[in-house]
Amino acid sequence: MKFVLLSAPKSDAAISAIRHLLGNIAGAIRIGYLASSHEPDRRYYRQMQIYYQQFGADLCCYVDLEQDFCLQTFEQICQCDVIHLAGGDTYRFLKGIQDRDVAHQLCAFSKAGGGFIGLSAGAMLLCPSIESATLCGDQNDVELSDMAGLQLIPYQFIPHTDKTDNGVNAALTAAEHLSSQTLAKFPAILCADDDAVIFDKGSLLGFGSPLLFDGLQLLSINQ
Repeated sequence: MKFVLLSAPKSDAAISAIRHLLGNIAGAIRIGYLASSHEPDRRYYRQMQIYYQQFGADLCCYVDLEQDFCLQTFEQICQCDVIHLAGGDTYRFLKGIQDRDVAHQLCAFSKAGGGFIGLSAGAMLLCPSIESATLCGDQNDVELSDMAGLQLIPYQFIPHTDKTDNGVNAALTAAEHLSSQTLAKFPAILCADDDAVIFDKGSLLGFGSPLLFDGLQLLSINQ
């Protein structure tokens, strides 16, 4: 099971990371799309369909957790090679997963060898919790009380990081919002929009210049 963690999809780092993931899949590549909230015109879904064509992959299945949810369609994305977890409002996304009670199916998909591409909010969902969502501006407007994520990777993820000062200020902000115990157990990945990270078999692989912060040290994640 591999996980690609992105802030934004169009950077060279993001494209390289996705190629690294999809390049190991034999035959036709099928990707399912799990929306973070209702997409009335499926605009983002259609954009990502075009995006994935450059990898020879078919984004073939759309699932909306908020409206017109169909368990049969959800089960179809779990038959794909990879699931794309869309960007958006992290709290709203997690609430949809909780309301539909599908976390266990997503975890089972991963355990069976399925891959995930998490974009911003989607990447944070893969973590032990979504506590880091406030650091990129998300607000808990849905009054979510249980912040536990899918717990598939042992890290926190902070997208859209400003690293103009080599990430020092972002690390200090993370230390203000996340407890030292949390950071020691689940270090924070600081990912700018031109970075990407792969988590595979317990190891991190960096594209661009993502950083790792454990509450004490700020380290580079090397490719």
